Formats: sequence, C-alpha cells, structure tokens
Amino acid sequence: QEGPRFLAGNCTGIYAWEDDRNLLFARKSAAEGPKKESAFYRIAVDGGEARPAFCVPGEAEEVYALPQGRALLLLRTDLLADRQEEECRVIDELPFWYNGEGWTGGFRRMLCLREPDGTLTRLSAPEEEVTCLALRTDCSKACFAAQPNNGVRQDKHAVWEVDLATGKKSLLSIACRFADCI
Repeated sequence: QEGPRFLAGNCTGIYAWEDDRNLLFARKSAAEGPKKESAFYRIAVDGGEARPAFCVPGEAEEVYALPQGRALLLLRTDLLADRQEEECRVIDELPFWYNGEGWTGGFRRMLCLREPDGTLTRLSAPEEEVTCLALRTDCSKACFAAQPNNGVRQDKHAVWEVDLATGKKSLLSIACRFADCI
C-alpha cells in the first residue's frame, strides 16, 4: 500500500514531528534582504492542506517540536543586514574573514524557545555562536555547544545544558577543541 504524497514545490526546508499525526515544517523564504523570517506550517500525514503554524524572525536551521505547542529553534541571524553600503557595491561575500584580530563572520546562530503565545526567548547568550544542538528524548532539556564570538571567533567551545521548563542554563564543559566537548 502506498502512503499519501506530500507536494511542496521544492520549497520545504527543515521539519519535525509534532505528534504521530502531524508534521511541522518550515517553508524556505524566497525573499532576500535584511528582514528574513521563517514561516512554519503544520500538515496532517493522513492528508489535507498545510496550515500556517507560526512565523519567527531569522532563518531557521533546526526545529524541535515540544509538548504543549512549544518549539526549540536554531536561528541564523545576519549581522550585516543593517549596514549601509555607501562606498561600494558588494557582489559576493565570504561567510567569514580575517579582521586583523582573528576570524569573524557576518552571522550568528542562536538557540531560541518559542512559546504557544508567540513569545520567543533566546536561550544562548548574544556573544555565543551555537554550533551543535541536541534534545533529550523526554523533551525536558536541551544540550548545545557554543563558541564565544565577540567579533572574533575563538577556538574554544562551551557545552551548555538548558532546562526547558525553567530556562536555567548550566555549563557542562569548556574545551579548546569541539571534539573534546563531546
């Protein structure tokens, strides 16, 4: 027996199972520019149309559906979106560059928790670049690795555990190489 087919016109991105009957997925945005956002939709696997679920600012790279309509998101934000290009026209950019003090980049990945009412709470610090994310099977805690990044990417990682019920963050490990953290 063949199951239902899902057609999305090659514009779907990340997805997560909300429960055993519904799939939550992000639609890739065709819009370019400084105000990127990720629109999420919900579709029942036994058929039907996708329904809008929620929208978040930034480009979503990972999503985990949590109980009670919550979602854990890894969002990418463009730090150069608001810059003024007065003296030159940028044709193409490298994702990172050397600024005289060290390697840096024009974006950051941040970990956020979305509540059912639409509230988006940042769980990672503004100066952290989240590089890896994992969720416990009972959805009570998340673990993520982050690099300190205050304009210069440092060569060390911190591994954090965050309680998703309270938002309390605990430092588990710091290592000079990411492989030493895991």
